[in-house]
Amino acid sequence: MTPDFTADDAAAKLGSKDIVFWVEGNILRITARSDTTPHICCTFSERMMPVGESLWGLQYIVPEIRQSYLQLGLQSDRTLIGMQNYVGPDAAPLPEIATTLKGKLETIELPSRSLGTNRKISIYIPPAPRPVDGYATIYLADGQDTERFARILEPLIRTNKVKAVMLVGLWSGVGSSNSSGEYDLRGAEYLPGAVPEVYAQHENFVLSEVMPLVEQKFNASRNRNDRMTFGISNGAAWAISFASRHTNLFAQGSGFGVPHSADHFRFTQGAAPLKITMGAGRYDWAYGPTFALADKARTAGYDVATVSLWSGHDEAVWDTGFSKALANYFAFKKSP
Repeated sequence: MTPDFTADDAAAKLGSKDIVFWVEGNILRITARSDTTPHICCTFSERMMPVGESLWGLQYIVPEIRQSYLQLGLQSDRTLIGMQNYVGPDAAPLPEIATTLKGKLETIELPSRSLGTNRKISIYIPPAPRPVDGYATIYLADGQDTERFARILEPLIRTNKVKAVMLVGLWSGVGSSNSSGEYDLRGAEYLPGAVPEVYAQHENFVLSEVMPLVEQKFNASRNRNDRMTFGISNGAAWAISFASRHTNLFAQGSGFGVPHSADHFRFTQGAAPLKITMGAGRYDWAYGPTFALADKARTAGYDVATVSLWSGHDEAVWDTGFSKALANYFAFKKSP
């Protein structure tokens, strides 16, 4: 809705900042300073309205504001500026995030035959004895975020809530697929049905190059019950589609904020059992596609658990979803 505050109000709130938001009752007001029309991200995603020279605003009525997690900043291409967080007084606690890691985090670059270029992967080894049969392993889309998810995982291992799990972060492709800019490489690799030949090349990269490497060199388990995929946004589409295409190799798949139609996913009735944890923020434009996909998987006989928060396409649901998936599949079982 149109902002009810003036240019003077906006300037006073902003001071020297690029963006500010504030909550009064159930009303969320946002203002920003920019020479061009700014776009906000991530709980809400919208172009802002002018309220004065180089001053912009937005206003929302949010009935569930007390239960909400808000994360808002300005988006410029893939860069986020001035990101700020709000946690409502009645919102459930978010997962603990370690400030430092005691486990080992290593990034290596593979010369990939499948992709025809070098591609990075990040490996996180937890600070726990290696199981006899190798570490349970989560294959993460967007491996650039491996450290963040390791900092959620490590406190759970340290407090014996989940067993020793290693992370294999698959760095996403960057930029256009070719010189003509025909399609976004990350989307082409992660979204089933978008560009089938590119998806297949990335699929082969994971199956024939990454998995053998981490099993041989880093002691990742070869047991399907010890393997899970995880991703967010386009990476969520990859995590769920990849696990469902290879249920002989993966017993679990998890993804949050799936921005892709359920029509592009294949769930085979009678395949090896696959457990899926998925969900989205209730303010996320991908909420509908995500839960349509969950319904399709359930109809095909898959075991599906869902997670939703009063949040958007943002870290609150990513972090909570990751924590829930860990608890669902890798909970530590104490000896009697």
